[in-house]
Amino acid sequence: MCDKVSTRYSTFCSFQVLEAKELTKSYQSGKQKIEVLKNIDAAFENGIFYAITGRSGSGKSTFLHILSGLE
Repeated sequence: MCDKVSTRYSTFCSFQVLEAKELTKSYQSGKQKIEVLKNIDAAFENGIFYAITGRSGSGKSTFLHILSGLE
């Protein structure tokens, strides 16, 4: 199924290209477990620009590394 999306310059068919469900990532630091990402759900559609924002150390790069398959 196609969801039509109109922009200032064109109309195109939008569809989901990437989805993450309950994404979780943690690190062990000594005896302490540090949860960087906890049950993150995200869906991305073609033709749309996204910005991942947050404070330093909040897990933005980790999130993108996992989505891209680098981690």
